[in-house]
Formats: sequence, structure tokens, C-alpha cells
Amino acid sequence: MKKERPIELWIVIIIAVLYGIMQIIISRYILLHEEIFLDYQSEMLMDYQIYAYIGIIIGIIHLIVSYGLFRAMKWAWYVAVLGCVLYLINGIVFSLVYPINYYAFSIFLNIGCLYLLFRLKVKEYFGIEKKKSLE
Repeated sequence: MKKERPIELWIVIIIAVLYGIMQIIISRYILLHEEIFLDYQSEMLMDYQIYAYIGIIIGIIHLIVSYGLFRAMKWAWYVAVLGCVLYLINGIVFSLVYPINYYAFSIFLNIGCLYLLFRLKVKEYFGIEKKKSLE
């Protein structure tokens, strides 16, 4: 019998796919329009091209993890949880340094994804937690 994918998992998968695609598109845009970013180079910690290539790699990782979540691979659940925790920490740190609304959105989005990933139905779907039977 095939298990039905919980709606909470669909929400996380869709968010991860959209974020991965967005990350790749934005990073590619940075590489194609370098003249825009040359003015800000002195304010950046490293070369904008490095940011762009890291962004492409992160986008690809999001798509791979999304596929793993879709195929109910246990490793993908752990990577998704780890990613949400790291993005949550990143959002908190950057919201203290740069009070921009984007980081507040990022914090709430990652808290929401963690909540959904830790729902009992989702954990049971991945075999992280077994359903307790009444005996």
C-alpha cells in the first residue's frame, strides 16, 4: 500500500522548489549584469561572482532536497531540517545587523517549515517516528 504524501510536506516541497529556482535565477542575473554590482563591490565581504556561484550551488541543493522530499528519502528530511535551522540562524543574525523586512519574512518562513517538517504525519511518512498503536 502506497502512503499518501501529507499536505504539510507538499507545502515544504513547493517552498523549496520555488526558493531553489529563484536562487538560481537571481544568481545567474548577477553574473549576466555585473556592471550593476561593481559599484557595491567595496561593501561586499567577497567578490560578487563568488556570491553568485554559491547562490547557484545553493539553488541546486534546494532542488535536490526537494526531489528527495518528494521521493520520501529520509536523508532529505534531515537535510531540510538542517537547512531550515541554518537559514533561521542566518535570518536572526542578519536581522540584527540589517533591519530589513526580508529577514523577518525569512525567519517566519523557516519557523513555519520546521513546524511542518516536525508534524507527526510528516515524520511518520519518512519513518522518523512510528505511529503508536493502541494495544
